[in-house]
Amino acid sequence: MRRIFAKIAAVICVCMVVGGCSVRDGMAGAFGMRIVSPESAELDDVIAAIALNPSSKKFETVDKGYVALVHSNGRAEYIQTEGMLQQHIVWNDTGVFFQDQKRDYLISNEHGKG
Repeated sequence: MRRIFAKIAAVICVCMVVGGCSVRDGMAGAFGMRIVSPESAELDDVIAAIALNPSSKKFETVDKGYVALVHSNGRAEYIQTEGMLQQHIVWNDTGVFFQDQKRDYLISNEHGKG
């Protein structure tokens, strides 16, 4: 059990560091980030969903961010967003819900629901 919490803490720290860095278009792969589309994201062994967005005093300037889906083995997948003004993520039996400036998302393992 301690090992799982240590992995979660380590992945969260990495996500926070990556989230604090400025990643230009096309450069995410250079940082080892596995960017996935919302349609291909899987929740099978996800243990955490973390919003990674730049902080801004002017909300209209936030135009890019990520949601990290952290798996139990320590790997993370990132869904690129159009900037999340309110970084609220809801997770229930149906799936993971969040929104950015342009879309609402539902990530679900049941086809036709996400």
